[in-house]
Amino acid sequence: MLSDSRCAKLGNDLSKEVSNTFNPTFFNIDIGPLIKQPPMQPKDIHISADWFLDYNAGGIAIFTSGTTGPPKGTLRRRSFLDAHAQKLADLYRLEAGDIVMHNLPVHHVTGIGTTFMPFIISGACVEFRSGGFDPAAVWERWREREVTLFSGVPAMYMRLMRHYETHLAQLPECQRREYIEGPLNFKALMCGSAAFPRPLKHKWSKLLNGKRVLERYGTTEFSTAFAIHPSDTDCPDVRELLA
Repeated sequence: MLSDSRCAKLGNDLSKEVSNTFNPTFFNIDIGPLIKQPPMQPKDIHISADWFLDYNAGGIAIFTSGTTGPPKGTLRRRSFLDAHAQKLADLYRLEAGDIVMHNLPVHHVTGIGTTFMPFIISGACVEFRSGGFDPAAVWERWREREVTLFSGVPAMYMRLMRHYETHLAQLPECQRREYIEGPLNFKALMCGSAAFPRPLKHKWSKLLNGKRVLERYGTTEFSTAFAIHPSDTDCPDVRELLA
């Protein structure tokens, strides 16, 4: 935990309480001495388009989601912000005209590494929404047929499907098709952060005429380990649906 001199006692008391109850490695760091340093001297400032930063040096600190225990700080290299982002940009064929709906927290690795940095380096548009996840609002945005990619977690896809089955499926066919045309024309619908239930996966593929939600697997520490290419039709689930 980080604190400064104005709340040092509160920070130390909280740290002692946490370390004595469930996390013995929890401790408080006084950031005052670290931020009250003299300003940099002109000779220490380098301004050059050719200045190369070490790819192996620390670039960003992200906290894990706590899947296997209390959230832990993970230091990612600078290459995570560039090379990994470029890899995903190439995989999903991102370009300047793309628009992604960003519904994931940017303090987690997926929110920064999958649905933010790859789009930024591609010159694409990252569209944020304030407030909690609203499946009705997402469907309405899809209906406008401007969004080109969407990434979520299984719980989001579950809520989106529930809204469709409860409300949109009851509409006249012409209106219902207006909603379906949006995701049908996406470059990709992506899903990660948890296992995607097979029944839900099949519902989406049936709704979208065989178009699949692309899954990915990884961790905060090493990012995406496995990802499905948008043109892949060789996975068992796809063959089963097209049979």
